[in-house]
Amino acid sequence: MLIGIVLFLFVPVFAQRALVEEQFGPGEVIFNEGEEGRHVYVIKSGRVEVIRKKKGGGPDLMKVLGPGDHFGELALLGKTPRTATIRTLEDTTVFKMGRGHFAALYTSLTGVQDQFNRAMQARLAEIESHRAAD
Repeated sequence: MLIGIVLFLFVPVFAQRALVEEQFGPGEVIFNEGEEGRHVYVIKSGRVEVIRKKKGGGPDLMKVLGPGDHFGELALLGKTPRTATIRTLEDTTVFKMGRGHFAALYTSLTGVQDQFNRAMQARLAEIESHRAAD
């Protein structure tokens, strides 16, 4: 949640128009597992579910995210495909930031780097624990 607050507060000062607001209806997919990562997202309102494919092919609900939470940074920081599908549970508004703006913010603010690095490590640990449970 701290990263979401940092993005809300610093990005307007750091780079105008860096955050683009998008709205989604219930059940819409924001991105799919395996896609190339182009944006990082912060939830303004609503909730999304984070879903991964199990080894057998079925869906595995990893968690639910809400206002102030962020997602999508793993693919940008790790330069890997999306590790999960993000689908809305209700009307949801997000702010999205493109790769270039995110890279500039990430490299300019050490505190943001630390927060995103910790978040990335936690997400990787979650992924591994879900894989082990498959």
